[in-house]
Amino acid sequence: MAFIYDNLVASLISTTAVLIFISIQAQATQINIAKNSRNAAKNQAQKLATWLEEDLDDIGKNMTNDFAALEPPQDSTEWHTTKFTFKHYSQAMGDTVRIQYELKEKGTRTVGDTTVKLYQMERLRKVGNPSNPWKPEGRSTGNLGYFEVNMLGENGGQVTIPGDVESIRVRFSVIAPFQGENTFPRRVYRSTTVPFRLSRK
Repeated sequence: MAFIYDNLVASLISTTAVLIFISIQAQATQINIAKNSRNAAKNQAQKLATWLEEDLDDIGKNMTNDFAALEPPQDSTEWHTTKFTFKHYSQAMGDTVRIQYELKEKGTRTVGDTTVKLYQMERLRKVGNPSNPWKPEGRSTGNLGYFEVNMLGENGGQVTIPGDVESIRVRFSVIAPFQGENTFPRRVYRSTTVPFRLSRK
């Protein structure tokens, strides 16, 4: 009887140890997933901010009339910028290059206790004749929770007339791809402002 009892105790201890180990492993996995998710969101936000700065810095490049180089951003009722079009002249191509950002809804994601909409910013390009079709040109970005382009005037306030633009600001947020109780921050916010070319001549 003592032998059976000892074996039973040993089995219980062994089972408990295994369960504790599994629990620790599961928690470690969740923490690792949360860390990777945070890093992915931060890296994506930084990469998008860099791309935006490069694009915005080119607006009106090699053009005599910078005011004709951009169109006022189109905004939705939810304060997102749904479309923003601008251009510059490429000496390497010997032609005008037009860039367009289009924001498209791409489903939803649960962030904490809230279900939010997900968006993708698609970057399109056309070279030459304005009647040419728009083509995807890379640098498109998903997992966006917010995307807004503002034309700013001399005092930093928003303006609607291209001739009054002194700088262009883009604000956006990237939602972490995997949401869990250990995911923090759940979304990454970024803002980048680039002086408008004419104001630097």
